[in-house]
Amino acid sequence: MRLKSPNLGKLRPVQMPESSKYLRLRKGSFSKVDYVKEDGTFVALEWLYCREYFQDESAGIRRFLFCHRSNKCRNIAFFIHLIEERLGLGERSVIGPTQRYNVSWIRISPWWTATSMKRSLFTALLRCGQSYSPEQDNFEDALFSVLYTKHTEYAVKRFLDGHTRYTGKRRGWYSQFRWGGGTVDEPREPDNAIVDRLLVRPKEKVLNS
Repeated sequence: MRLKSPNLGKLRPVQMPESSKYLRLRKGSFSKVDYVKEDGTFVALEWLYCREYFQDESAGIRRFLFCHRSNKCRNIAFFIHLIEERLGLGERSVIGPTQRYNVSWIRISPWWTATSMKRSLFTALLRCGQSYSPEQDNFEDALFSVLYTKHTEYAVKRFLDGHTRYTGKRRGWYSQFRWGGGTVDEPREPDNAIVDRLLVRPKEKVLNS
C-alpha cells in the first residue's frame, strides 16, 4: 500500500524565465518564489545550489522551490513530516509537487525561518529526505545520508531531542557543528560539551500569576 504524507500539498505549476527555460537544474538547488501569477503559477528567477547563500537569501520567506532527484516529492514531504512531528511543531510545513518531476514547492513553517541556524538545518534535511522511503521507514539512514548531517550527527540528534535554541554566533549549521570548535585560522570539530552549550532547550514562558 502506497502511503500518503499528511503534509503533501497539491500540484502547483512553476515557471522560469525564458533565459533559463532549458537550464539543467542541479539537484539540491533552491529558489525563492519571486512572485505568483494570476493563475497561481510560481515564478522562480534564480536558483542557488549553495545552502549558505540561500540561507542568507531566504530570510523571512514562506515559500520556495527545491530541485531534487526525480519523483521524490512524496518522500521528502514524509520525511519533513516526521522531523516536525518529533519536534512537536504546531504549524507544519507543506510540500507539494510541480509539473516538473524534479522540483517541489515548499511552504515552510515560520518556526524554521525564525533563525538562520534553523533555516540552514532545514535545507540540509530537505536533501536528506530524498533518501527516505515511507514503505521501508528508513528514517535514521535517511537522516544521515548527506555529509551535512553525517558529519554533525551529535548536534542533529541533540536538536531533534528538543535542544533547538542556538546560543552561538555563527550562521551556518555545518560551519558551526563541523568546524566551529576552534578558531578561523585553526578550525576543528567541536566536542560534545561545546555542542551541549550551543544547543539548549528553549526558555519556558513565564506565566503571569
